[in-house]
Amino acid sequence: MKKLSAKSCVTKRGTIIWPVKILDEFSRRVQNWKWSDYYDRLSGYTYHSSEFKTAKKRVSLEPGTIINPKKFKRESACTSGVKTVPIADNWDMFYNCDDGYRYRCPHGDYFGGSDCKKSIENAHTFNKYPMFRFKPFSVDDWILPFNYGVPKQQVSCSAPEIEFNSVYNICSHPDCTRFPFLSQMKNFSINLKNERSECAFDSVNRRIVKQDIPHRCLFWSQRLIPEAVSYMNACTKGDTVESGHLMLDATLYMTCEEAQMFVFCPSALRKGIVQIRSFFACVPSSEAIVDATGTIEFEHNEIAEIHSANSDLTPDPTLVQINQETEQTIPVGKVIDVK
Repeated sequence: MKKLSAKSCVTKRGTIIWPVKILDEFSRRVQNWKWSDYYDRLSGYTYHSSEFKTAKKRVSLEPGTIINPKKFKRESACTSGVKTVPIADNWDMFYNCDDGYRYRCPHGDYFGGSDCKKSIENAHTFNKYPMFRFKPFSVDDWILPFNYGVPKQQVSCSAPEIEFNSVYNICSHPDCTRFPFLSQMKNFSINLKNERSECAFDSVNRRIVKQDIPHRCLFWSQRLIPEAVSYMNACTKGDTVESGHLMLDATLYMTCEEAQMFVFCPSALRKGIVQIRSFFACVPSSEAIVDATGTIEFEHNEIAEIHSANSDLTPDPTLVQINQETEQTIPVGKVIDVK
């Protein structure tokens, strides 16, 4: 780890510092928001007490300090038992309370609240910070089979979840049949249009159930709205929802069509959605890398061409075999078409 000297900063008398979280800017740097309250107090907005109504100023605190959530003042983060402190706006650095120095994690690692951790490959990111990736995707972004339950154990549907989906092996409430992707997502739900109810997946019984909720939500954006706000049903085709849930907002696209309302695109390498005749689908990344000894399965017309492993580290030709046909050699820098 690289050690960096810390610089001091003097707090001005009368300055009030509001943590960014109080102003509805939630930290997305830490997986599962486990440390979000901690991270959100590393930076904030300053107001001079005599000029409280003036424009706010964004500031990041000096390493080793944090905002007191009640007094709105800087204070030392190095309390009893605290050894390391994250540094605002530097996801790969931390402050060591024992020696007073800043340290940088090894290249490609990030500071996860207590120590350096390996970054998540092909992850959805926020400000270049690797946030999450879905398990059904391999490291090369190839889609792995979903978990549809035990094939020989077909679920048995009963009221009110009477609609059976044979592809996902699930039962759905009639009002929830358009959201089968919920069976692939943990702790997510879809708020229904013009009513106080939602569709959610019961993983134990493999059912998408309809249940009441106490609040109002905009359907297309899936965003919670106060009672006093008039209901708006605006939709922009191809945009992601704006529910406030990072995972949902990064993966669920609006179609603005009643027949297929949303498209679930869990890969960070997808590039939005596209309409193909009467259906919408995720736009895949332009290429994917396959390990030298790897085997992949793909549908007809899913792959246009195969390139050789053109790298100084792999000067040998690439050997490819498709559908038990004769093995083909692809010289370095060359390409073959997939028929």
